[in-house]
Amino acid sequence: MIAPRYMVVVVVAVAAAAVFATTGDAAPSSKAASVTDVKIGDVVPLTGPLASFGPSFYKAAEIAVSEANAAAKAANVPMSFSISSADEGSGPTSAVSAARQLESNGLSCLLGGTSTADSVAMAQAVTIPSQLTQISPAASSSVYGAEHAKGGLTFRTIQDDNFQAKVLAYFMAKNLGGAKGKLVAVGGRNDSYGGPATAAFAAAWKSLGGKVTGPVLYDPNALSYDSVASQLVAGNPVAFVIEDFPQTYAKVGAALLRTGKFSGTNLYTTSGFPATIPTGTPDAALEGAWVIQPGQPTSGPVIAAYNKLYASFDASPKLQQPYNTNNFDAAMLCILGAVAAHSSSGAAIAKKIEDVSAPPGPQYTYTQLTAAFKALWAGKKINFQGVSGSLDLDSNGDVSGGLIDVNRYKNNSLTLISQANFVNDELVPAKG
Repeated sequence: MIAPRYMVVVVVAVAAAAVFATTGDAAPSSKAASVTDVKIGDVVPLTGPLASFGPSFYKAAEIAVSEANAAAKAANVPMSFSISSADEGSGPTSAVSAARQLESNGLSCLLGGTSTADSVAMAQAVTIPSQLTQISPAASSSVYGAEHAKGGLTFRTIQDDNFQAKVLAYFMAKNLGGAKGKLVAVGGRNDSYGGPATAAFAAAWKSLGGKVTGPVLYDPNALSYDSVASQLVAGNPVAFVIEDFPQTYAKVGAALLRTGKFSGTNLYTTSGFPATIPTGTPDAALEGAWVIQPGQPTSGPVIAAYNKLYASFDASPKLQQPYNTNNFDAAMLCILGAVAAHSSSGAAIAKKIEDVSAPPGPQYTYTQLTAAFKALWAGKKINFQGVSGSLDLDSNGDVSGGLIDVNRYKNNSLTLISQANFVNDELVPAKG
């Protein structure tokens, strides 16, 4: 049963025409004359430690559904798409409740969760048993990736933590004038995200000749983090790597500042932090901090079109948060998988996700969605290019490679400093 304080369900459907003409390109056969309704559920955080991301995530998915219905009608493809949302809440229990509520109304695909722990819980309790495609925009831990082996139903549109940790270690080595002999304090929340993420960074830093304090793992619900802060500052590390959620980090950062041996300028992370320093977080705990995240193109016709569409779409919020484009792309992969499969079956959609997201096949973006629908309905392969960048998903359901954003908090805002690709253990500046 859903805990009332967690559940907010919103249904948005921009329905395609109930009957499509049977002439023209990609015309449906007589066997497919009726419209197939593809229902997408989106579990997003509206309360809890990641609540700042939820509204932007859901708006992005709504936009994807709106674009898909327009494209289906234009392409004469007899499919319609609808989306409903539920609050991920503050942990795995509420996330599973949200997923079950959405699944009870009939689903083809589930987007979410935002955290790894929530995503894994939903996969194990809901999507895998019910044979639903699940695509997370932000669950980066290897723990979530392991779920793909249990039937090939789980995917993500973000690079995994092992890749991100290696990138962070190489960036820090360059930024700090080398890694050899340099002590870095590593800490994080003690869960399925923080544990693997901190371990991956520690291993990567040590492989470069660096030294590590920790990883120091802590209870996300602890009343005090003073002892954690004391452990992290011991030995006068040259830098700190903290893998946490914004709400908890507000308390950890405050405790670190109280030691007098910490500054946000020495903080590095691959965690998802919002566009502005969150209310309740001491500015000094984040101002100057480096945030290394999966990147997305900053220029070009696709991102320009998306930014314009996001700004004009009649839903809140107006401000985009990091990874909202990953949720847009997750919704698009569900949609394209359904068109390729000619089906609303979650299991059938999952079998097509890799086919629509990676070579071979000509490249399409969401601005060419009508043409992509026609190609897929005709049985052709495509290589969909997301707003967040390349979506070449491998056989494990993971994004292979991709852009890296080097961000830093300046004047309370997360500011893009540079973009790069990680090639042969080197950060190579991105073109353009």
